[in-house]
Amino acid sequence: MCLATAGVAYYLERLSILGRLPLMLARKFLHIFAIGLCCVAAAVVQNVQFLMLLVLLAELFLLYLVVGRNYFSIDGRKSWGILYFPISFLVLLALFPHDRFLIVAPMGLMALADAAATIIGEKYAPRFFILTGDTKSITGAMAFIVVGFLWFFFLGFFGYGTGQSWTEYLVMALSVTLVTAGTELIGSNGRDNLWVPISSAFLLWAVFHAPVPVNVFYLLLFILVFTGGALLAVRLHLLSWSGALAAVLVGIGIVSIGHFSVWPMLLFFVSGSLLGKLPGRKATDEKAGQARDSKQVFANSITAWILAHIHCIWPDEKWIWLYLVSVACCNADTWSSELGVRLGHKPIDLLRWKKLPPGISGAVSLPGMLAALAGASVIAIFSGSWEPAWKIALLGFAGSLMDSLLGSALQARYVYPNGALSDTPATDALLLSGNVRVSNDAVNVLSTLLVTLSAAFIL
Repeated sequence: MCLATAGVAYYLERLSILGRLPLMLARKFLHIFAIGLCCVAAAVVQNVQFLMLLVLLAELFLLYLVVGRNYFSIDGRKSWGILYFPISFLVLLALFPHDRFLIVAPMGLMALADAAATIIGEKYAPRFFILTGDTKSITGAMAFIVVGFLWFFFLGFFGYGTGQSWTEYLVMALSVTLVTAGTELIGSNGRDNLWVPISSAFLLWAVFHAPVPVNVFYLLLFILVFTGGALLAVRLHLLSWSGALAAVLVGIGIVSIGHFSVWPMLLFFVSGSLLGKLPGRKATDEKAGQARDSKQVFANSITAWILAHIHCIWPDEKWIWLYLVSVACCNADTWSSELGVRLGHKPIDLLRWKKLPPGISGAVSLPGMLAALAGASVIAIFSGSWEPAWKIALLGFAGSLMDSLLGSALQARYVYPNGALSDTPATDALLLSGNVRVSNDAVNVLSTLLVTLSAAFIL
């Protein structure tokens, strides 16, 4: 497998260098061959450990070609995507060694549907757009859905995925393809090679093997309802297009895999977005007052998404409480930021204990702290009983304070020539403190994760 992949990769690269094959087609032919080979190997090789060893060797060789020899580069940019799909293949082999359908179906979906999206989109799409970095098109997305559905139909026709009626199977195929098409749309820099197989595999696992299997008709209904809600949020300028797609994917991941209530997350997204539209002073972050994009959505939901997947594999009430803690942290921080910047006139840097202008990350005020406690308490109500509720509320409040401490310590803070402080970089601004690579989104992820991990020992 390693030698075959290497030989085909070298041959296609030479054809593109000599001008005999367009670069995009060469990449996609290699994509189909390499990932298709993974499908065949997963179907016929019985020794999982031996197969994982082969994939690991192939990954090391590809790493040498991409990093050491600069193969597969496009316009001077290294092609990292070719390194991601072996990783996803290894993950699936490790998680689902006894059900090859959960490996073959996702990898085949990546090999065929993703390639179709690129080839047909590049050739026939009348217009293109950018969500997170790469150029995408509606035509390409439709090609992904059609080819993906046909791939599942092919597998079902030959006996894969049995145990359901044909109607249930086809509804499942459509639902999984729609979700993974959204994952491909929001992926960039080759990361869809990692997330498309993994996300589709977990959805298939939730349908066939989860302790509480998801109903495929409910799954399709969730997709339609969440999509409608996301489109409304875009129209109201609460979410950007990338944020809307990210919100749909997170919502589907939570309700279909974690079997959690999605209401806490919906309350957080809606209340935070509406508070951001209130008149008055805005935070100095460059995204303040704008529709939430995919980075903001994922930053505020990744911990909850992970907990949903853990609960799906090892069902336990403590994961639900930790899920509520993570949402409470995000809601407390959002309410604190949006209301504190409008009502708090003398915020204080928690780390340096100095007064700062309203709107600077890391600063807190009495109105902001009260808003944080209220935001956390609203989410804690979903716990259903008093004892965990007050703990969740306090932990959520602690998450807001942790966010302020980390924001003061790590997030970049700039000073302008007129002496004004801001979190937004500019050509004439000087870095005063923090790290230019640490954004407010990164601080949100880190503070939520730290408090949630601490909550695991408290709840």
